[in-house]
Amino acid sequence: MKVEKGDRIRIDPFQEEAEVFEILYTGDQITLGVIFLPSQKAQRFVFSSEEFQRRVRVLPSLWATFDQQALRHRDPFLLFVEALRMRLAHTFDPHYALSVTQVDLLPHQVDAVYRHILVRPRIRFMLADDPGLGKTIMAGLVLKELKARQGIHRVLLVVPAHLLDQWQREMSDWFREDFVLLQGETLRSLYSVDFFVRNPQVLVSLDLARRDEVRELLAAQQWDMVIFDEAHKLSATRYGEKVVKTKRYQLGEALAHKTRHMLFLTATPHKGDDYAYFLLLNLLEPRLFANPDHLKRAGRTEGLPFVLRRTKEQVTDLHGRKLFRKRYVSTISVALTDAEKRLYDAVTNYVRRWYATVSGKTDRKSRNVALALTVLQRRLSSSLFAVRESLRRRRTKLQNLLSAWERHLQEADLPEYDEDGWYDQEEMNAGQWERFQERLEGLTSAETPEELRDELAELDSLIQLALEAEKSGEEAKVQQLRRVVEQHLLHNPTGETADLH
Repeated sequence: MKVEKGDRIRIDPFQEEAEVFEILYTGDQITLGVIFLPSQKAQRFVFSSEEFQRRVRVLPSLWATFDQQALRHRDPFLLFVEALRMRLAHTFDPHYALSVTQVDLLPHQVDAVYRHILVRPRIRFMLADDPGLGKTIMAGLVLKELKARQGIHRVLLVVPAHLLDQWQREMSDWFREDFVLLQGETLRSLYSVDFFVRNPQVLVSLDLARRDEVRELLAAQQWDMVIFDEAHKLSATRYGEKVVKTKRYQLGEALAHKTRHMLFLTATPHKGDDYAYFLLLNLLEPRLFANPDHLKRAGRTEGLPFVLRRTKEQVTDLHGRKLFRKRYVSTISVALTDAEKRLYDAVTNYVRRWYATVSGKTDRKSRNVALALTVLQRRLSSSLFAVRESLRRRRTKLQNLLSAWERHLQEADLPEYDEDGWYDQEEMNAGQWERFQERLEGLTSAETPEELRDELAELDSLIQLALEAEKSGEEAKVQQLRRVVEQHLLHNPTGETADLH
């Protein structure tokens, strides 16, 4: 065996490899100088020829090893290099997610994600753009970028029930991100010990997640990111000195402490209640503002860096052209006819009279009756037909109640409408809203059959006034609507004027 300077060898019984820096052959003796790797310790040895052959072994060179095994390891090596390149892609491309999505992005979407959201080391953000501006797409971009940077692994999406399929499909089709949907069989397996280990990305409806037992399971996990769609449904407000938190808000509170990143998506962040808005933002940045007044002052002077809202009029395409037509808003006053005015005043007096009997009460029945009367008042603003049919159905249901009452069969079990249901009214479609109102029409604050007979007589009078108003001619609102349509759509289809008076 021939050994030369620079060779790598192993000397028994040493475990470290060594590199030869000197070798001398003197008769039957061999002097060997080596540097052990990686300790860099230098040492000389004197061996006999027989001992040298027994204790010293020359290691193959790096090139020889590669040359012998290159063909065998070529494919795994290339796969490893490609995986490493993809894993580190975000370090060379700050907009990495743009190249791996299946979406044609618009400037305002890229701006929101890369200039407002991802610049924050800890994302606690509300994206409050108008409807139709692609908040789902922007949420997907944020998710994709954070995953590329190894920033998140366990993700929870909480969305309204009717959007579950849409979110699951779009996350898969556009971003190649698969989410396990909590419903049916999957929901039953939720209680297994390793469910969240096996399913790090979970999609759940807001109303399922707010249930006490499901909320506790979700809040028992540690999440990397939680996304709430239609986050304004996390409602809480103050009545006097008391803060009333819906179960949805309690869900937001529970999850806010169990995640590093939290993203709110909503098109209606502020619904006219400053304290409710303050409480909603408090989920994102607790104790950042002491009260709603501090929040308003900060919004007016410095702006809120964790809230972004753009309207449809602000966004453009890649060429700077407006994506949506400019909207013109104007309030049109409509004077009621004499018959409509009599009906309006009579129904209003009816609502006030019976509302006063439950005002200030907090028991279940009183709350439901108050809600029923409120709905009737809102029906009055719809149309003559709507209020007349509502009054007629209410009279029928109350007459049935009187008959049952007289037979001692009055039902005490009224439908329960909690705060979550109350805030849902504005989110209902036409069919849901109609069914919701009809369920309320049979509720009354009457305590005795005599009071109920008085209310039925009053309803008979209101129904008669409604019929008279219908017979008197076309509704004032319909006449005004016809004039607006003819003026601004029939004779001016381009809509270039903002004058609606």
